[in-house]
Amino acid sequence: PEGYNNLGSFYLEKQMYKEAEGQFVKAVSLRPHYGKALWNLGRLKLAQGKKEDAYNAFKSSCTRADFDNEIGFTFYAN
Repeated sequence: PEGYNNLGSFYLEKQMYKEAEGQFVKAVSLRPHYGKALWNLGRLKLAQGKKEDAYNAFKSSCTRADFDNEIGFTFYAN
């Protein structure tokens, strides 16, 4: 899952949103509690202007998954 998440982050930086989403979804399908991939999926949705989807991904990264740290909760709160 880490490789898919890393590749998705690269695509996100290049604004290749469709490709990035595919990588994040694959990472989460392999490890459903992979908080960093869910957090990156939230970043992707935020970049696409899909605020409600971003909120849900940030919430899941902190509460359902293992990204319960300062960064995760900051994005979730904002």
